[in-house]
Amino acid sequence: MGSASIVASMQGDVGRGAALAREAVDLAEQSGDKAGRVWGLLMLSFADRCRGDHEAAAAHAEAAVEQARALDDDGLPPFLLAFTLNRLGHEAYERGDWSRAEPVLEEALERWRHLGNPWGIGVVLGKLGDVAQARGDDARAAALYRQSLDFWLGHGNELGTVEILTGLARLAAKRSPEGAVRLFAAAEAVQTRIGLTLAPALRAKNERAQAAARGALGEEAFAATWGAGQNLPLDRAVAEAQTVTVDAVRPTRADPDPNHSAAAGGLSPREIEVLKLVAQSLTNAQAAERLFLSPRTVNAHLNSIHHKLEVSSRSAATRFAIEHGLA
Repeated sequence: MGSASIVASMQGDVGRGAALAREAVDLAEQSGDKAGRVWGLLMLSFADRCRGDHEAAAAHAEAAVEQARALDDDGLPPFLLAFTLNRLGHEAYERGDWSRAEPVLEEALERWRHLGNPWGIGVVLGKLGDVAQARGDDARAAALYRQSLDFWLGHGNELGTVEILTGLARLAAKRSPEGAVRLFAAAEAVQTRIGLTLAPALRAKNERAQAAARGALGEEAFAATWGAGQNLPLDRAVAEAQTVTVDAVRPTRADPDPNHSAAAGGLSPREIEVLKLVAQSLTNAQAAERLFLSPRTVNAHLNSIHHKLEVSSRSAATRFAIEHGLA
């Protein structure tokens, strides 16, 4: 059921993917299958991601990680905690919480390496490349994308190769619009052939880079280059992607994480979610149920919120939320 949920979500039938995932969670709860519940939460997170609801995806991923850690020494399949960390890292990245995404993904990578799992290694290296690109460190991003590509190619995985091709295409767009368009087109040809639907956030990033390349090349040249790229054999496209060069300039931004702004009191995305629910007068238990967390975890988040905002009560925290447009 879990595999069917992933396939449905990836092919664009997100409603069916979510329904299958929810059914898996319900069955696991009825049978007392704790590992099955973790897997079901992962599938729900993936379905949320495919429809672009990153708040729900993060909540399900957070719950999966928390439950997987609790089961880590109690018969949990060895890959499952790595898988949950990978999913959570993806959502931290999508929500702009890069300072959280990086350590979560690094832990996932360490676990995948320990397991010798090329799929997990390839996925996490690619997402770490996305984080580096988001931070403006294009040189590190290119290196991580290439490492990821090596793992995908070594195991004939076209699905993973597509996302890495588009990551390198976005980097190439800054220096070689024509080369970027060829890579985007080659990746789309593979997507069409294997029936892959990219997540909305990834499509949006790619479309912005494509629009910039279109503006640089002009409509006629863009169309001709796109056509040539769609006829490009995958091995040739990969060879071209491996030659993408970037300027090795690191960012100097003081606040690299947009969700950690002064307006939000330095709260993490998860703490903002908890604060929003507290401002709606939900109890810790109710907030925990809404976010698929334990009441103890919600209480820990609330203590951190009070510390960061320098307040000592729920009412004061609620006032902050109202004053800053969070409620």
